[in-house]
Amino acid sequence: MYKLLMLILLTHTPLALAATDSHGNEGNFVGGGSGFKIDPGQTALICQPNLLAAAASEGIGNGVECVRFINNGNSSINNLLPLADVSSFLSFAKHFASGIDSKGACQVAGNPWGGWQGEPTTDCGIHPFEQTRTCYASAAYCNDTCSSPSTETRLLSIDNGECETCNSDIYLAPNGGSKEAFAAQCPVGEFFTATNCEGDGIQVPCSQEPACDADIYLAPDGSPWEVFAAQCPIGESFMSTNCEGSERPRPCRQEPVCDADSFSNYQSNTLQVFPNSEYYYHWINDCGEYKTQYVADVLYGVCVVTAVDVYCPDLPVDQQTHINTITYPAPKPAACPAGSTSCYQY
Repeated sequence: MYKLLMLILLTHTPLALAATDSHGNEGNFVGGGSGFKIDPGQTALICQPNLLAAAASEGIGNGVECVRFINNGNSSINNLLPLADVSSFLSFAKHFASGIDSKGACQVAGNPWGGWQGEPTTDCGIHPFEQTRTCYASAAYCNDTCSSPSTETRLLSIDNGECETCNSDIYLAPNGGSKEAFAAQCPVGEFFTATNCEGDGIQVPCSQEPACDADIYLAPDGSPWEVFAAQCPIGESFMSTNCEGSERPRPCRQEPVCDADSFSNYQSNTLQVFPNSEYYYHWINDCGEYKTQYVADVLYGVCVVTAVDVYCPDLPVDQQTHINTITYPAPKPAACPAGSTSCYQY
């Protein structure tokens, strides 16, 4: 009777051996490696790709990372997890994932740690610096994925070489190169700021000459020859030069400038002499513009007519009743009648 009981136990209780197979599955194997036996307080790890894909189809894991099956209960039944047959595996996997009898399933993170954060300085010399990284785990991951605290810190050091001695006489361009090289690459007429090691800046003129265009000729003062020609009087000329040194003569184009204030006598026309003198004086300036004066004197010959005014120096103020009406510019007067002794054209 004793021997028969022992035979039954050996027949129905598989021998469990803790091991890891070629797929990365890890746990207490039974049945020659055909499955796991997960007794209370034990776990099993499934990393086999086809089993992970099948489990993911049922919402267990993500199909890529390993899944841990856990037995936190006291029951000695339904503790097997077959591996040879996917359908049987899924049946038991769903039983564990359901949480019945304090069983469970969770996803094992391949690497739950984020990258190290914290950049060192680029200043010369040796500098210590600190980096931190954080462990991230969603609710699907096993509880022990991230330990507490979930942040790690490390202290590093960087050697950026010896610091150069500051020479405040050396000024560098905005790109860090020499100011001379930078100036040769920006067009004449522009400026840039060069800075020394103390942060002082100076303005530097650009020196790059424009590309030569042989069709462009300049006047002696460097201006376009057309502008220069409009500012020198007709009858004169000058030489224009292009960037290749070729010269061409250019005529000046400026018209003579007239003097609008320089008037001269053009015509006098006497209307009457007695009892009072009455006459017109017409004047013309260098610009061909006319001015007309009408004068009436109480005494003929006393008042003097000029291009500026009419004045009567020998008369008392109360007798200077002449009228001095000036219109400017005025129309050109009609020519004096032929044979007239009262109208004179100059």
